[in-house]
Amino acid sequence: MNYLFTGLGSIGQRHLRNLYELKAPEDHIYAYRVLRNNRVLDNKLNVIGDDLEERYGIEYVPSLEEAWSKKIDAVFICNPSACHYDVMKSAADTGVNIFCEKPISSSSDGLEELIKEIEDKGLVNFAGYQQRFHPCVKAAKEILDSHEIGRVTSVFAELGEDVSGMHKYEDYRDSYTAKKSLGGGVIMTQIHELDYLYSFFGMPESVYAAGGKLADFEIDVEDTADILMKVSCDGFMIPVHVHEDFVQRPATRHCKIVGTDGMICFDLLKNNLQVYNRSGEITRDETFDFDRNNMFYDEMKSFLDALREHKETMIPVREGMSSLKIALAAKESMEKGQVVKL
Repeated sequence: MNYLFTGLGSIGQRHLRNLYELKAPEDHIYAYRVLRNNRVLDNKLNVIGDDLEERYGIEYVPSLEEAWSKKIDAVFICNPSACHYDVMKSAADTGVNIFCEKPISSSSDGLEELIKEIEDKGLVNFAGYQQRFHPCVKAAKEILDSHEIGRVTSVFAELGEDVSGMHKYEDYRDSYTAKKSLGGGVIMTQIHELDYLYSFFGMPESVYAAGGKLADFEIDVEDTADILMKVSCDGFMIPVHVHEDFVQRPATRHCKIVGTDGMICFDLLKNNLQVYNRSGEITRDETFDFDRNNMFYDEMKSFLDALREHKETMIPVREGMSSLKIALAAKESMEKGQVVKL
């Protein structure tokens, strides 16, 4: 197979490393890159070389048009969020299968029509939400589906991380996360929580968000957001609260799901999950033997398996559109200071 990468920053190189390990020896990798920085990153985002294209046998192409002439089987869209739509549209028009990193766009403009085109053409497509492959998220989903904690009454998820240290190989001010024009901001950058909660509970009825650019970072996007969603669950409208920020030191990433018969608590940084019964006793306390790259590796394997068998993927881009709609509603609510209905 022939694969194309658009963008080889931190997430692009992570997918590249995993693809390189999983691909067949005869497979070929192309890359369409604008900056064409050849620094090589490892899984800890350390710079370990400056020979990226040579190291992975990548053939550079100067345009998408030239790339499509190589009979590309699948494109990995890993450039800034604001550029995702244009690449995805070009791939769909050409009939190329799609792996699109999250969020699948920075706007909903034209997205429904594009996804319909992708589906009508039968293209294999995947939205890159690797947190769904985290063992804590998978275990929590299984527990919820089993109704072990009864009927869910409330949810609180939190993540916070100092934006200036997220990518230690670059100045945070140069990153897409810091720039509105590239689709940055904490809501879009940290959209994973909105996505896995969507996979748990479906689309919220309404969204309200408060926050903004509240810290002193040199960015032009929000660094703090508190999002309150009203979600239908077993005939009740329950509150689902998500806190996100670019400020916290040390980083935090956890979730608490409260039910009538118990509670689920998991920590995505410590890889720990606890379940409590109605009496407040711990019935399960598990710390998973897990490396962060495992979820990216499993995500890649899932996509490649679907590609080789030409079947529907675990997270099609239509689901990526649902998560994007929630994020866009949160941004709109924050800007207007009012509840947004979905």
